[in-house]
Amino acid sequence: MMLTWMNFQVNADVEPGNNSPGTTTDNLLLNGTQTGSLGPGDTDDYFSITTTSDGKLSFQFINDDNDYMYVYLIDNSNGTTLATTNGYAGSTITFSRDGLAAGTYFVRVNSGGTTNYTISSSFLGTTYANDVEPNNNPAQAITLSNNVSKEGHIAFYEPGGSINQNDYYQYTTTSDGSITVNFTNDNNGYTYIYLLDADGNTQLGSTNGY
Repeated sequence: MMLTWMNFQVNADVEPGNNSPGTTTDNLLLNGTQTGSLGPGDTDDYFSITTTSDGKLSFQFINDDNDYMYVYLIDNSNGTTLATTNGYAGSTITFSRDGLAAGTYFVRVNSGGTTNYTISSSFLGTTYANDVEPNNNPAQAITLSNNVSKEGHIAFYEPGGSINQNDYYQYTTTSDGSITVNFTNDNNGYTYIYLLDADGNTQLGSTNGY
């Protein structure tokens, strides 16, 4: 007969410190996994997750007894729920939120029952590089050279609740003629584009669409 000893480690939640967003020290790494348990007197677990670039956060969640669960992605600054899912989690349930700016967020796991669970995260960065901020008004406009493309991000949710709705670019002509602007984005988002006079107000042309 041969006996073999095996050691292994499971990343479990830290109690009771992770029962509120203000005290949790539990981190859910990007593309990482955490385990935890809930029961009487412990109905909530919070995990902190930090992104270093703009993109999309997705979560996969499962428990060991098909208990009904609620999972939330929360703004760490003001408590706003940014995405959520709920259901019997004996089989994996998932949810995601696109259009998030770099920053720290919380994941809240909630159940009124007793259960052990596993939660995993995945992160997908953006296709296009970010523009230099701030460029939210004509005085901050980024120079756009002739026949040279610029990439940028717009309408991403910033921790705290702000959303950058406007980007401005400045283009200078050296002779009379026409100006043509071409635009594309990576998610078919509905966008408005305006050509303004040098005063930053007078509209000379516009288009909008997917």
